[in-house]
Amino acid sequence: GLEGVVLGLARHFRVPPSAARRLLERHGDVGAAAPGPDGMEVPRVEGQGAQRIDPCELDRTLELLLTPAVRALRDGLASFSASHAGGVVLVGQGARLAGLPALVSRHFGGAAVRCGFPHWNTAQGVTLPKDLDGPGACALCGLLRYGAEARVRWRARQAETWWGRLRLRFSQVAAAL
Repeated sequence: GLEGVVLGLARHFRVPPSAARRLLERHGDVGAAAPGPDGMEVPRVEGQGAQRIDPCELDRTLELLLTPAVRALRDGLASFSASHAGGVVLVGQGARLAGLPALVSRHFGGAAVRCGFPHWNTAQGVTLPKDLDGPGACALCGLLRYGAEARVRWRARQAETWWGRLRLRFSQVAAAL
């Protein structure tokens, strides 16, 4: 996940993980860095001053960190073809990393790549926190939906028996008190 990339950047550049996360959020763009004289200044580990990081070096490091994960994903989906109608859907906080869709598409034979977003069923006027509105919340949304559907199926099975209907009615009465 994204945390592994952050820790990999921190180890490679010898900076604290918090500085690596800021570096990734502000300047992380896989495959788009152009050589230039201006680097990014980040603090070193244990407060030993600061260092300048070249955007091209950051780009190469990001690609080196991400490529094994993308290859493993590709190898795990042996029957996938670039003409698959749905393409590749990226989820998780790392899905928002600029340039990642192009990298994944390159390794998946030019397949369409997009970020997945959760479909929350909320009441009118309810706004969700920003963290729950992006690709990072897809797994949570799916697990909650799966749990809710399983609960509905369980209740339907319980309601089919006489004892189940009686138990369900008692629990509803108790909840109403």
